[in-house]
Amino acid sequence: MFNNPLESFHNTVAEAKAEREQLDRLLTVSSPRELLLLVLVIVLLVALTTWLVFGVLDRTVAANATVLEHSTTADNTKQVLRMDAWLSTELDLEVKTGMPVMIKPASVQGKSETIKGMLRSILSLDGSKDLMTAGHTPLVAKRIEITVDPEVEFSSDIGDECVVIIHLGRQSPIELIGTILL
Repeated sequence: MFNNPLESFHNTVAEAKAEREQLDRLLTVSSPRELLLLVLVIVLLVALTTWLVFGVLDRTVAANATVLEHSTTADNTKQVLRMDAWLSTELDLEVKTGMPVMIKPASVQGKSETIKGMLRSILSLDGSKDLMTAGHTPLVAKRIEITVDPEVEFSSDIGDECVVIIHLGRQSPIELIGTILL
């Protein structure tokens, strides 16, 4: 007539024990394939964690630029290229003088040359406002000067378009993820 509370408790405990035993059977690695798969997953996780902590990524920013002028320094040891460049507002503050730069002219007839140099100066253009294009990151205009070796022949003329790739430095993947999330 009345349910025995002690019997109900014993039934609940017995069911829980049966479920635990079934779970233990399901979680037990019983075949060599399962063991190999488990070891492979653990090795991949360890490798990914090691790379996240000790790995290094090169950070660069690419900017479209227009060549304004070619000149040489006063002591004729370096060639100076003056350009107007459009940089992402997110990375604008990270670009500093003295950073390594690569210049890729947009259209050189038949040959693709890359010129290496150093960022000599960065100036904000007066009255330049952030340029917002549909679906893209806002851009800010900068006048940059890049020093290159005098032996380098820069085939672009004044007014030609080129891509300037600025090397921002090296960073571990975990630091990069942290800066993106925070």
